[in-house]
Amino acid sequence: MNTEHTAALDLDDATQQANQEITEAYDKRVYTSNAFPFSSPGHLRAAAHLYGLESVPWKTPGCWN
Repeated sequence: MNTEHTAALDLDDATQQANQEITEAYDKRVYTSNAFPFSSPGHLRAAAHLYGLESVPWKTPGCWN
């Protein structure tokens, strides 16, 4: 291997190490769930109906149609 190729490999190892550290820090972070009620499927279907739009048929068992 020439020197340039070896330096590129070292950079790749350093990049992989940095990515691993970022991944571990990201996985340790606690995130809260802040779902928006107005983006629920039922609300979106109702809004589509009010605006005269067709929505995707809702075929989930146990849900109202």
